[in-house]
Amino acid sequence: MKTKILAGLLLMALALSPVFAQSAESYQAGAIFAKNFAYGFGNVGPIRIINGPYSTGTVTFVLDYGRTTTGDGITFYPLATNAPVLVGAGSNQETLTPTAVSCSTPSIYGSCTVTFSGVANVHGTGDMIQSSTFGLAEAVNYAMTLGGGAVIVDRTWTMLGGTTSTITGLVTANAMVPLIDYRSQPNYFWGLQPTNATAITAPTTLTASTAVFGGTGGWSTSTYYLAITYVDAMGGESAPSGSFSEAGLATSTLTITSPAAATGAVGWRAYGGVSAVNTQYELPISSSTCTLSTLTPIPACAIGSNGTFSALWVNTSRLVPNAASSPTPNLYEKTPLSHTAFAYAPSAVYPIGVQTNFTLFPQFGSTTSGQIDVLGSFDLPTGYLNYLGRTIRVSGKILGTTWNTAVVPVLTIALGWNGNTSTGAPVALCTITGPAVGATATEPMTFSCTATVTTVSATNGAAMATDGYFILGVGGAYALGSVLDGGNATPVGSLNLAKQDEVYITLTSGSATTANLQLLDAHFETLQ
Repeated sequence: MKTKILAGLLLMALALSPVFAQSAESYQAGAIFAKNFAYGFGNVGPIRIINGPYSTGTVTFVLDYGRTTTGDGITFYPLATNAPVLVGAGSNQETLTPTAVSCSTPSIYGSCTVTFSGVANVHGTGDMIQSSTFGLAEAVNYAMTLGGGAVIVDRTWTMLGGTTSTITGLVTANAMVPLIDYRSQPNYFWGLQPTNATAITAPTTLTASTAVFGGTGGWSTSTYYLAITYVDAMGGESAPSGSFSEAGLATSTLTITSPAAATGAVGWRAYGGVSAVNTQYELPISSSTCTLSTLTPIPACAIGSNGTFSALWVNTSRLVPNAASSPTPNLYEKTPLSHTAFAYAPSAVYPIGVQTNFTLFPQFGSTTSGQIDVLGSFDLPTGYLNYLGRTIRVSGKILGTTWNTAVVPVLTIALGWNGNTSTGAPVALCTITGPAVGATATEPMTFSCTATVTTVSATNGAAMATDGYFILGVGGAYALGSVLDGGNATPVGSLNLAKQDEVYITLTSGSATTANLQLLDAHFETLQ
């Protein structure tokens, strides 16, 4: 009897062990468990090699199938060039990343192949292929087939072999798929973050063969100036290409060939106008324009997908970004940052997909009296602000190497979107005017603008109640600027929060010159 009891307890322990019997449910509150996609472990079957060639170097294997199934019946297709795997077993096992996967019929036996480079050990018939990230890379990829969503790593995933190094070193991070970390208390999150400060190189200037007018559309016989930009994985945008001018055809459509792949680029945008490069406006991007990139949270054409634009938006779209080395004053050109490399990084708050903390935007030269400088800008996900009570805060620090004694600085935090701007100008949320600073010195200005949604709308009828301040210390004295409700007794209206909004941080030096203005850092926080 004692033996039977011990045997029963052992079976119960194995059944409850997360290594031997993973949770049958792959979802928790809509988030995906990484452990349930750990094929080759627990109750999720491996993929097996069914031929030689028993060689090293670059090797292509034929597989039994190209799909497997979670414990609760979700069929998924785990092999991908961004998902490293374990091949073989025991001392012969090695970690490899596919360089190519051919698997159009994954449910047909023997119809799928996978190619690896740098194979060190010989493998062949019967060898297993398993997840080397213990389901994490596969769960992230599966979430992307659903349009995004969170993935959970927990203690069961740790017992399978998952570590923090797996998250930061083996998995291709995606802005659309944050991680929820249940491995310890308190729980926290992992979101995409830049790993360098290197900006994406501007695309090559368009030519008559990559920007072609034809077909039927809304373009006319005017001369148009065209440019394109790259978009990174968190919605950052590169400097524009050089400006290309071309005569349009009457009632024509414009087709732009996708720029070549570039380090850090996951999408591209186009701009056009009837005058020089600084007054080109963002062309509308949608699923009818091109194949949209699934690797960035803002609207952008996928790299490799050409764009077809039936009409030019004149004066109602956002202006082309500033050139990285020479920002243009007195135009509301975007001043974004881009990056060439990203990885998952821990976060105390749930990531929203776009970059929310920034350092060192481009520096402006001498700013003359009344001149407007867009010191920095960044994109928000489509419709992110359009919720009653949604409260945000934009803060940061601005440096001027010479604040003239007569300067009356005016700081503006504004929102811009496509379809309702005037010559690219955004709508001001906080317009903060301070007194003359009273001294000439190099000092930072710290600022903050808080805005709460008071009216939601699918059009331009939304409103936000705002307040803000800045503090500028010069020569031991401090100039304080503050504003309530954007300078009015009522909330700021005529906002379109249902669209893809962009935050602008602008400064004018008022009645005198300020030299070398630069946004040193900026932060976007969601308070509610």
